Amino acid sequence: MRNDMKNSILILACIFQSYSFVTFFSSFYNQWGDTPYYLMGVPTETAYPLMIMWYIVFSSISLYFSGELYEKIHGFGKYILVRNYNKKIFLLKFMGAIAIKLLFILAVQTFIYYLTMLIIHHHLYPLKWMLLFKSFSIYYITMMTLVLLQIVLELYITPQVTFLIINMYVVFSILLAGLIFEHKAFEPLLYILIPNFMMGLRTDVINQQDFIIWFNYAILFLFIYISIIVCISLKKIMKKDFY
Repeated sequence: MRNDMKNSILILACIFQSYSFVTFFSSFYNQWGDTPYYLMGVPTETAYPLMIMWYIVFSSISLYFSGELYEKIHGFGKYILVRNYNKKIFLLKFMGAIAIKLLFILAVQTFIYYLTMLIIHHHLYPLKWMLLFKSFSIYYITMMTLVLLQIVLELYITPQVTFLIINMYVVFSILLAGLIFEHKAFEPLLYILIPNFMMGLRTDVINQQDFIIWFNYAILFLFIYISIIVCISLKKIMKKDFY
């Protein structure tokens, strides 16, 4: 899929999500404070309309990055890689570029959200900077973990299958976590259901419950997951034959 098409899908998804959250679901989110609604995500009791609106942007980001590594290591790109790059350095630089690009995308998502809020409500709520920082940082690191997981899978299988696997995992994780919160059992399982880390209402960043995902634990697990993903990726690309 061409980059301009991916860009258009992503921007439209952010606009649609922001408009839906600000207009149709603001009465629900307002009770939790003034954190951007997309950072709050889905409550512990899974609300399917909110889940769908939240998932729209995630799936668009997943689609945006789908195939980026695959295209670079197949076809003509593999000859450039063989001639000009150490494979480990190439992969680390690629992941660094992904991290910067993802940060820019989330900044655009935030801008669209606040612009939508300003247009519809004609004012912005006072910002609680520490709360916003914690919410955005775990949102970004979690999204980065999932994108890197998608990238490492492309070293093994096609982008189309990888896209399906990641998105099925995200939906499954949200639904299963909802059941765990409902029955208040098997709490350790929450820390392998990575997509829920992005949702302030499922972490103690916003939702102060006893049975919840704890921010400090989540951040620790995310860095462990990222380290494992990077190590597996480097090991795999060193073994991969580009000739």
